[in-house]
Order: sequence, then C-alpha cells, then structure tokens
Amino acid sequence: MAIQAVPYGNAQIDTATETVTCQHGELECSANSYEQCGMYLYPDQAVWMPYYVCLESKGSGEGGGGEAVIAAVPECAEAAGMDAAAVEACHANSTLAWELQEQAAEVTEAADHTYTPWVVIDGTLWSGSFTFQFKKAVCDAYTGTPPAGCGSEEETEVKRCYKD
Repeated sequence: MAIQAVPYGNAQIDTATETVTCQHGELECSANSYEQCGMYLYPDQAVWMPYYVCLESKGSGEGGGGEAVIAAVPECAEAAGMDAAAVEACHANSTLAWELQEQAAEVTEAADHTYTPWVVIDGTLWSGSFTFQFKKAVCDAYTGTPPAGCGSEEETEVKRCYKD
C-alpha cells in the first residue's frame, strides 16, 4: 500500500516573507518540519512511516501537541532506524526546511482541503466517520492479501480539524 502523508495541516504560507503560519501555532509548524525532514531523508515508506506514526502518537488532541512531538524526535527517529542528528540538522537548515514546507504547501493547496486529515483512497475523497470506519475503508480498498491489522476490529479515533 502506498501512502502519502503531508505534514502541513491547515497552515498558511507566505512565499514573499518565507514564513509559515500554522493553525495551532509555531510549535505545530516546527513539528511538521521535523516530520517533513524524516520523510525527505528517508524516502522509503517502511522507514518514515514508523517515525511519522510514532511522532503523531505523541501529540495530544487538536493542535497535535507540538511540544511533545518535537521532544519525541530522537526517540522516534531511533526506533525507526533513522539518524536523529541528521533529522535535527535538516530541521536546522533553514533553506532545506523552507523548501520542504513549500513542497508540503503545494501538495496541500492542490488538494483544496477543508479539514485535516484529508484522506483520499484510490483517488476518491473519503468522507466517512474517522471514529469507526477509516480502517474498514482502507482494508476494503486494499488489493491482495490483507495486512494483519485488517483482521482486527479495533479502531483509533481521529478527529477532523477544520480550517478557520
């Protein structure tokens, strides 16, 4: 299964001043940058996905808990087999970090989303309830031998965060 995750949310970008304003503040933007760096440095989904899921699991509720996500970067990078120092260096490189924010902004703006997470499965916007239908929708669309997680009835609650 190919997954494209875009850590950007409902941010606004100003290319003239090279600034990004995140819906939930500066820490959300910084957390997004750390996620973008991990994905950029380790483009293999089998590597970046555990890192991304680990970081996202550290957030709390609406706004993502940016401070907790940022604090978990070394732990999550190590658990995923990434070089945490390389991720930190990417985040600290203002030119590269800006380029990654611009790329995330382009993908997000092209989606013309009204909330996050904005999920498209096989080219169709998924609009079901995130509480109990998301995994079922993904598993139903999966072709081939379903992964072990598709046999589980457990669902994870994910809430939508609407644009202002």
